Amino acid sequence: MRKTERRLWDRMRRALNGRVRLERIENIVTNGMPDVLATCNHVAFVELKAVEAPPVREMTRVLGDKGLSIEQRNWHLDFARWGGCSYILIGVGIEHLFMINGRRADEVNNMSMSELKKHSLGSLS
Repeated sequence: MRKTERRLWDRMRRALNGRVRLERIENIVTNGMPDVLATCNHVAFVELKAVEAPPVREMTRVLGDKGLSIEQRNWHLDFARWGGCSYILIGVGIEHLFMINGRRADEVNNMSMSELKKHSLGSLS
């Protein structure tokens, strides 16, 4: 079975279907650098995070230990300080996609489903 994050990458490509230029980044040089470079009207980096299913309780953290590492959080926050644009795309099961601004990197690991909905920037479709 394919890794959950790989399935999220496939889902992202299908949803954007040529409307956005996407490049998968495999970078062993810079700790914390996001997984995807996206180009449309501007350049943005996207970190992919996926979990198999939503938590049972509404207020439970969705990502928790599967969330951003300290290096990833620092990368997003530093990039934002320099005027860069980044996002965290969170796939929850097969139904839910949340696009969170990278400026919220310190908060995203502790967000519940309702908080992800509240802070999501919209749909990929």
